[in-house]
This record gives sequence, C-alpha cells and structure tokens, in this order.
Amino acid sequence: MPRIIHVYEIPERWIVGTVGEPGDRSFFIQAKHGRRLISIAIEKSQVAALIERMNFLLREIKRENPHLLSKPLPMDSNPLENPIMEEFVVGVIGRIWLAEKEMI
Repeated sequence: MPRIIHVYEIPERWIVGTVGEPGDRSFFIQAKHGRRLISIAIEKSQVAALIERMNFLLREIKRENPHLLSKPLPMDSNPLENPIMEEFVVGVIGRIWLAEKEMI
C-alpha cells in the first residue's frame, strides 16, 4: 500500500477530539486550513503517546530557545468540526521540529 503523507504547513486548527460516550468513543485528529478539513481516526493509546511526545518536544524547545515559548499557547476547547468523515486510520504518526521555520 502506498504511503500517504498529509502536510498542513500552518493549519488554522489542529485538534484531537472524540465522538461518542465514554467506553464507546472514537478518537480523531482534525486539521483545517481554509476550506480543507481532514479527520483521521486514531487509537486512544496513540493519542496518549502523541501528547507525551509533544510535551517532551515542547520542553526541549523551551530549554534550547526560551524566547520561543515565552507566552502561553492559545487553548482550543471547541468540539470537532462536522461533518466528521474519517479519511483513514492512523498507522504511524510523527511530528518534527523545523528549527529554521520555528515550527512543529
């Protein structure tokens, strides 16, 4: 199966959310840029690992470049956007720090 890579250079929104009741929830990552919206199914354990690794990455960035994260980041507590149409299920997911662009 060919590898699919989705790149959102500067998304307007990137959020993890759920659909359903506790015990019967589905987890999704949504990214939005303009009219482009993608919803990707992800396992709860993958969400936990992604959050853990993101927190580690943010601590490392702050340690090496304290000026970059001097202000609190805005919180997005809004629900996932509808319609939630699962594009695919996450297999492997990664994140990288692009130092030259100061962007994750």
